[in-house]
Amino acid sequence: MIDDATINLQSGDGGREFSKVGFELVVRAPDGNTTRYPLFYNEIFMGREGEKKVDINLAERQLANRQAAFHFREGCLFFSNLDSTVPIAVNGVTSTFSPLKDKDELSFLDYTVQVHHIDRHLATLEGCTEPYQGSVWGLKEDPTPIGRGSGKRENAIDLQDRTVSRAHATIFFEDDVFFLQPDTSNSTIRLNGDPVSETLELGDGALIQLGQQLLRFRLKGKEEKRRELIPQEATILFSDVWNYTSFAEGRPLEETINQMNEFYAGLGKVITSHGGVLLTFLGDAMMAVFGADGPTDQDPAAATRAALAMHTKLKQLNQDWQQRGMPTLRIGVGINSGEVMVGDVGFTGKFEFAAMGDNTNLAARVEKLTRELEANVLITGSTRKSLDERFRLKSMGTTKVKGRVTEVELFSVEGYNQ
Repeated sequence: MIDDATINLQSGDGGREFSKVGFELVVRAPDGNTTRYPLFYNEIFMGREGEKKVDINLAERQLANRQAAFHFREGCLFFSNLDSTVPIAVNGVTSTFSPLKDKDELSFLDYTVQVHHIDRHLATLEGCTEPYQGSVWGLKEDPTPIGRGSGKRENAIDLQDRTVSRAHATIFFEDDVFFLQPDTSNSTIRLNGDPVSETLELGDGALIQLGQQLLRFRLKGKEEKRRELIPQEATILFSDVWNYTSFAEGRPLEETINQMNEFYAGLGKVITSHGGVLLTFLGDAMMAVFGADGPTDQDPAAATRAALAMHTKLKQLNQDWQQRGMPTLRIGVGINSGEVMVGDVGFTGKFEFAAMGDNTNLAARVEKLTRELEANVLITGSTRKSLDERFRLKSMGTTKVKGRVTEVELFSVEGYNQ
């Protein structure tokens, strides 16, 4: 935890909210003396004494009253040079605006400023749904209670949503592992789409649903390791619900979300059990890549088997939903193989694994054609080349795909040959 003794608690400034930012600046003056300045507001100013108040006051006549600002936003620190008459370099490169990280060094005139990150957060929770999308909360060794308001208990993470209970769940750290503990049986708690009724271990990237709020759990050490984007052969699978609009229309939102969670959990497990990496949920759609850790000639077949198994699983879910008086769903799956760019994308320390490029776009376009062609599973000719005779295929000819000049050869996957 951040040591309160290192923070100047008497530096209050009307209108600015005190915050334990977790960064401090070590300023080295021309005479060699160094001074530590913990950042105790989300925005602080550096310069020389003048009309406006500054937090880091440097006795240097060449500096502007407010020469530079340091901003803390969503877990990241940024620097701005407010007066370019005095150039400031970040790690030797002159800059007017730059994100900052631990051990970065700013230099101007005969001063140097080194950035120190003293945050002790072990993990984070990221908000995935409004109004908390983009919000980040740090998790430490101490238990983190999550709920709505502070009437029943003091919640470290307060989610103002009527579907969230006053005391909903707690995340705690024990034996180097984070756990999710349900604190209510009256409101929705799901982990990666599955209902939670007992304390469960949290893995990096886990999706936690509390009521209608969705949170993503991130282990700090794993999040910081970025995989560079590289060109790589892979097979991309897109699926989408054909009748989602009529399925959701007029139904209570919580009923729709709960049923879609059953859908995602069931079909998501099918994808991962066939070796696919589930990259993202896009509303009522899913995207997965086969060959994320290195391409093999079995990736197209694995993706095609997964697509057929997804329809089998959905048939089972539909039978169960019918018995419970719930509406049924129908999906289309589009698959394409080819070179894509795979790796982590994002900014300011938030990265997601992705597979991008023309072949990814083509897979998405092919999925859209499943409705028009009344095909449960459509694959391109590039995927067809790697399949053996075990698959029963029907040629759909060639067709023009939106956004492409060359026509695309398509095949419907009807099942397996006996």
